[in-house]
Amino acid sequence: MKKRFLSVISCLILLVAHSAGGAILLLPDIDGNKRISLPETLYILSALAGQSMDTTALEYLTLVDVDSDGLFGLGEAILSLSVLSGHVPDEGISVVITDSPAYPNTDGTDLTGEITGIIPSDHRLATFIRVEDVWWNKPSYAAPSVAIRPDGTWSCDITTGGNDAYADRAAVFLIPSDTKVPICNPCYALPDIPGSLAFREKEIGPAVRRLSFSGYEWTVKRRDFEAGPGGNYFSDSEENVNLKGEELHLAITKRDNRWFCAEVILTESLGYGTYIFHTDSRIDRLDPNTVFGLFTWDTEADRAYFRELDIEFARWGDDSQSTNAQFAVQPCSACPGCGDRCTRFTTALTDADSRMTHYLVWRPETAEFRSYKGTHTTAPPLDDMVHVWLFNGAPFPQPGRETVRMNLWLHEGEPPATGIGDSVVISRFQWIPDTVDWQENPDIQLTQVPPYPNPGHENLQGYVTGVSPSDYRVVIYINVGSRWWIKPYENAPLTLIQPNGTWSCDITTGGNDHLASAVAAFLIPVGYSPPICSNPSGCAALPVISPAAASVQAATGAE
Repeated sequence: MKKRFLSVISCLILLVAHSAGGAILLLPDIDGNKRISLPETLYILSALAGQSMDTTALEYLTLVDVDSDGLFGLGEAILSLSVLSGHVPDEGISVVITDSPAYPNTDGTDLTGEITGIIPSDHRLATFIRVEDVWWNKPSYAAPSVAIRPDGTWSCDITTGGNDAYADRAAVFLIPSDTKVPICNPCYALPDIPGSLAFREKEIGPAVRRLSFSGYEWTVKRRDFEAGPGGNYFSDSEENVNLKGEELHLAITKRDNRWFCAEVILTESLGYGTYIFHTDSRIDRLDPNTVFGLFTWDTEADRAYFRELDIEFARWGDDSQSTNAQFAVQPCSACPGCGDRCTRFTTALTDADSRMTHYLVWRPETAEFRSYKGTHTTAPPLDDMVHVWLFNGAPFPQPGRETVRMNLWLHEGEPPATGIGDSVVISRFQWIPDTVDWQENPDIQLTQVPPYPNPGHENLQGYVTGVSPSDYRVVIYINVGSRWWIKPYENAPLTLIQPNGTWSCDITTGGNDHLASAVAAFLIPVGYSPPICSNPSGCAALPVISPAAASVQAATGAE
């Protein structure tokens, strides 16, 4: 009742200010004690408003002379009365969640609690629950808040749709009745509600399993409903996530006629630096429906594509897929298919040695990915390289609250084609704040060889390492009709290398170029003029280019 009364007085102060044309209203110290009590203030204001007010119940409240000038201006009166009228949180206000439902909340038990220190009819409670890492209004978008009973108790139905029964957190905000509640459909982070008077958040899900691996703390993902990625169930059991010695084992298993997948999540964000993953499994022969991912992810950064940088081993349900691995920077919904935001490659291992080392070097404007055979703690030898790719396109992710995740899951939730769940071993994870000094010899590799025939006029693409891109060029030859021809043109025979080491060449610039059966690329120093194999007859043999720092050849698939 006190706060409602004071709100009326605040409005009267504003009324007086308006009637005074914005002039400063000075409140005299009637009893000469150098403090203006609320009764004195109300007496003056009531006289000005032409009304009589009973202020005896509020005599203990006073207005302080903020600027010590012996006078009490309208600003000081408004400031003090605003505080007293509840425009800032009162220390006596509290919100308590007295009863949270058992997990899973399949019987639809309400979230309940009580509030003290407020007038219930003037306030409401905005409620949110978190399901699969995102937040939702409860009980509904149309009714995103609930009333508070006269005795201060409240209850909210938090199972009104979807997978609400599996919510793992609940949050409540105490708000004035006229406050607009943000609509979460969903929200990737719990929203802020300006003007809220109190807040309470509580775990309502199962206990989170934690483990220590490679000197870091990780949580184990649990999803008791079909969840992302892929629409899968994720288990935190030892059967799916297990430490054996210093190695982390992830497995896809079947229990109670249901397939369970595995994922672990680093508990801290590392930002720029070099992420190193050591694996020791036949990740080259995973089931066609199995996906093994090593990646960064920020649940709250939907507008930044979740800051996702991916190292993945998968054939995405296609048993005929010739490649079995990829590097990608999101957004990339399919690879190939998202332009220069990903690269596919093939990993081939043996039972005798299935060890690999994978690198993600994240810098302010570039992300460099590398996979090598073997286990490496220093710069790997070039002979062990499986694939390297550097991305510097846009949009490019910047650090935020991303964490490292490692998972093993089923593409689109489809069961293993073989009927047997896969397992993988991560023997070690490392992070260093600096980049690796690769100490490489010059090399040139192909990342995209167009098919035969090439009716879509796809470019030949690749990358170079171990040289300064500005000091070198690439010269390309294609074989058509048993003759070699320089590309793209005889009067423009050199292909520029981008600062990130990548290059791309149009090899269908005339004649029957789309029927090329083989391609060859040479890494040459700037200033060298290569042999020009052009009309009328090309070259009978592939030229020998002795100054070349490196070279590579490939067939296009022609028989």
